[in-house]
Amino acid sequence: TGNLNTLKIEPEKKGLSVRDELLKFHSKYYSANLMTLCLLGKENLDELQQYAVEIFSDIPNKELPLNDFDPNPYGKNFRPTIKYVAPVKDIKSLSITWTIPDYRDKYESNPTSYLSHLIGHEGNGSLLSELKKKGWVNHLYAGSRREARGFQFFNLILELSEEGDDNIDNIVKLVYQYLNMIKSEAPSKWIYDEMNNLGKINFTFKDKEKPISFVSSLSADLHIF
Repeated sequence: TGNLNTLKIEPEKKGLSVRDELLKFHSKYYSANLMTLCLLGKENLDELQQYAVEIFSDIPNKELPLNDFDPNPYGKNFRPTIKYVAPVKDIKSLSITWTIPDYRDKYESNPTSYLSHLIGHEGNGSLLSELKKKGWVNHLYAGSRREARGFQFFNLILELSEEGDDNIDNIVKLVYQYLNMIKSEAPSKWIYDEMNNLGKINFTFKDKEKPISFVSSLSADLHIF
């Protein structure tokens, strides 16, 4: 994505052709062994398999190794920073992002989901209930994001009220107090069991998805499971 300036004018000033760079990238990294595929259709499995073989078997397999990236994507000397962004729309939000280890191979215990469950909880005694009581936050979302093999990001996004916009430092302080409270206790089996049961319910009564979203999520998961 880009525009005439970023895709043509600026690269050409540096003696670069975006098209040539894309072809170089394609030649170096485009390999069947680094890819996953998901087909969805009304046809039976034999027909779908035949389509997969006919359409995709020409992709070359260069037997390239998987890339593992530096667990410190910003460098070892990186220090936390605060960035202020002037929004186009009339919105007030606070986003806190931490770099965390890559837990993709720990999917059976799923530690990041355990944290998301506690931090994103909306009941009595939760972080959100306290922030709402003070009139600072209307809604929050917590969850991890896999970026590249080697590291992940954990995000906490808070939708602020007018008053919350004036109390960002106090909100951040409460967030860290809540995190320290979670750290002070070992993981609880009843919380894990609660998450497990909720997961089963969500799976059993799952809403239909758009086919393009369904297959893209499954093909991404095939890199892990």
